[in-house]
Parts: sequence; C-alpha cells; structure tokens
Amino acid sequence: KVAQKELLELTDRLKKRGVKLATTENILTTLANAVNPKFGARDIRRVIEEKIEKPLADKFLEHVRRPHTSYTLRANKKGEIEIK
Repeated sequence: KVAQKELLELTDRLKKRGVKLATTENILTTLANAVNPKFGARDIRRVIEEKIEKPLADKFLEHVRRPHTSYTLRANKKGEIEIK
C-alpha cells in the first residue's frame, strides 16, 4: 500500500507538470521485490527515487519534453523497471 501511495503521489506531481505516467499491473510487485524489508516503508521511497524518478529525470534531460508527454512504467521479465 505504501508503494501504491508513493506512485500515486509521483503521478500527481507529474500530472501538474503536464506529464502523464501510466503503470502496468506488475509494477507494484516489482517495487515490493526491490525493497529490503529490514528498512520498511522508507526503503520504498528510496527504490522509487532510484528506479523511477531519476531515470525519468534523465529522460527529461535527454529529450525536449513537450506538454502532455506520456510515459509508461512496466517491469520486464528480468524484474527491471522500464520507462517507455
């Protein structure tokens, strides 16, 4: 539930900037598997920052972002998060 809440907050922040972020069903499972249970909910924030926010920022810098840009988060067969 924490991962879902964090993703929703990220989606809302991006929406305010004209960026749509869609997710696939398996993304929450992938995030949960990347979290170290020893660190709990704080680790979810770190994983989202490392695996989603930083790569998205890199995409913004690589390409001139036009208004109403859309990205989709999905997990590949290796359990890695991809941004398309």
